[in-house]
Amino acid sequence: MRRKQNALVPLEIRTLKAIAELTKNGDNQAYGFQIAKQLDPKLKANPLTSFGTLYRALERLGERGLVVSTWESIEDLPDSGRPRRRYYHLTDAGKEVIRCSS
Repeated sequence: MRRKQNALVPLEIRTLKAIAELTKNGDNQAYGFQIAKQLDPKLKANPLTSFGTLYRALERLGERGLVVSTWESIEDLPDSGRPRRRYYHLTDAGKEVIRCSS
C-alpha cells in the first residue's frame, strides 16, 4: 500500500485506538506487548507476525506528535529480570485523530 502524504495507515489508527482503550481506566500509559494484545486478542503465547511492524508504527506516530514514549525507570523494575518497558502515551493530537476517525 502506498501511503498518501500525511495520511495514517490503518495499523496506525488501530494502534492509537488500542492505546486509548488500554488507558481509559485511569492509567495513561501502555507498553508494546499490551498494545499488541489489544490489537490481536487471540494473541496468547504466539507472537505477532512481526512486532517490528508495530514498533515502527509507534515510532511514526511519535514522529507525528500523536504519541509520546517514556522508558520505565530502573528503580521501578521488579526483580523478575525482565527488560525495561517503553510506555506510550496519547497526546492531545493523538486523541483528536481518534475522535475524527470514529
